Amino acid sequence: MENDVCHVIPVGREPLPIHVPERSEVTSSVGKVNENKHSNRFAILNEFIDSGMLGLPPLQSLVWLVLYRDARGNVAEVSASYIARRIGVVRRSVTRALKGLRDRDLICILKRGGLNKGANTYLIHPKALRRHH
Repeated sequence: MENDVCHVIPVGREPLPIHVPERSEVTSSVGKVNENKHSNRFAILNEFIDSGMLGLPPLQSLVWLVLYRDARGNVAEVSASYIARRIGVVRRSVTRALKGLRDRDLICILKRGGLNKGANTYLIHPKALRRHH
């Protein structure tokens, strides 16, 4: 199951960055980037809606949105059953949608969950949005 784990992107095939700090995000007195997590999350969400959803089946878009909504940083720990309840579909449909998102390199499984192990842990690849279509 090659798509079940994260893989290394070959040198030279790295995706373009989604977020480039605006001048207002850079503090002039210290010279450090002001890490405004909310604006970065909105930038990633906007990128997904503007171009990432293009060509995705609607259910995969919904599943990605739920994963992203529940993520801390780019990591979400959530079960397929929980996603299914939230969007009103059966668990098997969510499982297929998650596989489709893995196949497009929009997510990968960091840790497999299961009985007495908790939910799967997913890494969301926001920078892969520009690559998949």
